[in-house]
Amino acid sequence: METASVKKEEQVKRAEELNNSQQLDVHKWSEYPEVNKAVNSIYEEFKALPEFTGKQNIQKKHIKVIVLDLYVKHLADPSRYTSYYRMKGKYKGANRYNKLHISFTSVSVIDQLETLGYLENHKGHYDKTGKRPSHMARMRATEKLTNLIVKDHSITPGMIKKHPNTECIILRNKEKQDIEYEDTKDTKRMRSELYSYNNLLRISHIDIPWFPKEGVGSKPTKIDRHDKFVRRIFNNSSWDQGGRYYGGWWQKLPKEWRKEILIDGEKVIEIDYSGLHIVLLYALEGIDYWKDIKTDPYQLSGYETSKRMRGLLKQVLLTSVNAESKTAALKGVRYEISKNKEKYGWVLDEGIDLNELIENFSSTHSPIAKYFFSGFGVKLQNLDSRIAELVIEEFTARNIPILCIHDSFMVPEQYKELLHGRMEWSFMMALHESKGAVITTPKVDEILHATSITLCEPDDMEFKDVTGDSDRNPSVMMTLRGYTGEEYYKSLMDHKDKEWDKEYFRDNK
Repeated sequence: METASVKKEEQVKRAEELNNSQQLDVHKWSEYPEVNKAVNSIYEEFKALPEFTGKQNIQKKHIKVIVLDLYVKHLADPSRYTSYYRMKGKYKGANRYNKLHISFTSVSVIDQLETLGYLENHKGHYDKTGKRPSHMARMRATEKLTNLIVKDHSITPGMIKKHPNTECIILRNKEKQDIEYEDTKDTKRMRSELYSYNNLLRISHIDIPWFPKEGVGSKPTKIDRHDKFVRRIFNNSSWDQGGRYYGGWWQKLPKEWRKEILIDGEKVIEIDYSGLHIVLLYALEGIDYWKDIKTDPYQLSGYETSKRMRGLLKQVLLTSVNAESKTAALKGVRYEISKNKEKYGWVLDEGIDLNELIENFSSTHSPIAKYFFSGFGVKLQNLDSRIAELVIEEFTARNIPILCIHDSFMVPEQYKELLHGRMEWSFMMALHESKGAVITTPKVDEILHATSITLCEPDDMEFKDVTGDSDRNPSVMMTLRGYTGEEYYKSLMDHKDKEWDKEYFRDNK
């Protein structure tokens, strides 16, 4: 009995390890000589294998993409796996989402890399009945591969990029699958603007010098400093639904850590819209919320007024306007609570009646009741994505780095007033473009950040003077919990000294 229990625990642990995975990025690329030499070295080993077949250029291309993606994921988190498909039907050849034409050849290349000891491989399974979940295969770089990359060929992270033609305007169907589309004047405009924004992010140094390498949280969040590529994703095969900006490691950070970000060595300011979605819904009904209603939209009579309740009610709103029925909304809220027990565990502990909470919340906001349980959420996201587009457009044109977290934005602290003004203007302009909406002035919450050492105890800090060229040396450097200021300073200066292609991302059409 004990043996069976131990075996079960080992299976659960193994499943949790394999769940720490991200799908194969088919657009990892590099033309650096060091990378090409490493690929050539592996290819020569392939040729000695009895099962080796295929054209040289195709084999090398697949080797490069797979090896680079494995290495980048290893840098971000050595325990992370790369998930991939072993079914031929999942590889559709050349399309706008696969500019490098990565094909089913991937599977044979992965198997040969495994034979040579460059990766560990765990095959997935597909349940045809649909009664059990299916799992993609998983692979992970071995020490032999990382040694080949780092020690044998001196490849550095800065040599690895996204392919310049990687698609950034994504259209998905109701099954959340990426689908092809014919370009229009609008899609071409959006792609051009987003490539410009991605080019700006690419040449901007964005980091948290003292972020723990082991990550933060019970299910550790780790940052991949190369993850800066942003896409817009539209839903339900419609350009009028969704359209939000996704991507960039900052979107995955816990809120309390975002204030620690430095952009090009400067502290940041974050500003968000207060009650954005509720205010937008009221505006669509011709009501100026802050002028006519005035109360906090996330205060509910009979319930505590607290930060945690506010967070729960935000989730209730988001889920309710996305769901197409009250039953689906209740199910969605319960799912979010079970998925995030650190944040919402108190709801279960205190026995909050979620059905009653949802009902009371929708009744409190009766002027916008028609939007609850209507599936309107993706259309609302389209409106907030237009606001974000107008904000980002201005800062990109000015060559000022800006980070988007859907309804909040982060910029170097010196641009606080510019961001504040642009957010107000963008909000009103987006409403002006929406037929029947009343033009309202938004309420924005300014999150003024203290210095980026607030997460550390005084005993963990060491300050020292640095002399030299004032343009290349800060007046004060820090050592924080084992992370040296010099290490960050070198990374920043190397980034600034690099000759960047400012139009790297581009449409090849």
